[in-house]
Amino acid sequence: MVHKRNTRNFRTTLTRYFRGLKLRGHQCAEPGATTACVASKIGDRRPEAWSARPPARKEETVVRRLAAAVAALALTLLLAAPALANTVHQSNISSDDAAFQGNTDDCAGLNLQPGQVLWHFVHVGTSSTDLPSTLTATFTKSGTLTAAGYVNGSSIVMYDITTNLGAETFVTGSDTITTDPDTEPLNLSHVCNGGPPPEIPEAPASVLLILTAGLVGLGFVGWRMRRSSSHTAA
Repeated sequence: MVHKRNTRNFRTTLTRYFRGLKLRGHQCAEPGATTACVASKIGDRRPEAWSARPPARKEETVVRRLAAAVAALALTLLLAAPALANTVHQSNISSDDAAFQGNTDDCAGLNLQPGQVLWHFVHVGTSSTDLPSTLTATFTKSGTLTAAGYVNGSSIVMYDITTNLGAETFVTGSDTITTDPDTEPLNLSHVCNGGPPPEIPEAPASVLLILTAGLVGLGFVGWRMRRSSSHTAA
């Protein structure tokens, strides 16, 4: 009896529940139904903010993606770009240019040999904090040469390059320190010459003629001796 009564009560409760759902569904289907009414249906658990959120426009998505791509490309170029070097302010300077000849103090103690030329470069506005650095210089006869930067106490960064082919011309050069070339330029300071290379005296033409005749005579005598030996053996 108790079991049958409980069953009838459960059926009655379910019938009332589903009738209520059906009635509420008709009310929400009517024009002017509120968002809260629609959201209260079974299976619709989304908050009102979700259902009220407008969909993202396609144009906005494309713009955001393009902006992100441009920013990433700019950052990549900034990190990958090499540091710019300063070019020597002067160019095409010959080793005998009067405007660049070093004085006695500039060239003291260098002990340059005949045919050697020392080229002294300075980078204005630098210090030991800019080291290590390297200068690369190009010359007409000596080609491309390099030198490491150095300082003398609290001086600016300097470079010395020595060429060994006599009269020479500096074409162009640059170092690895980046500064404003207008206010802190890299300059060719001065040149020190070791003098012209020693000349090799040319032999007089008469001496060359005598030596040539002697060699020819020795060759002729040797040929006659070999010929005589061959006849005797025969």
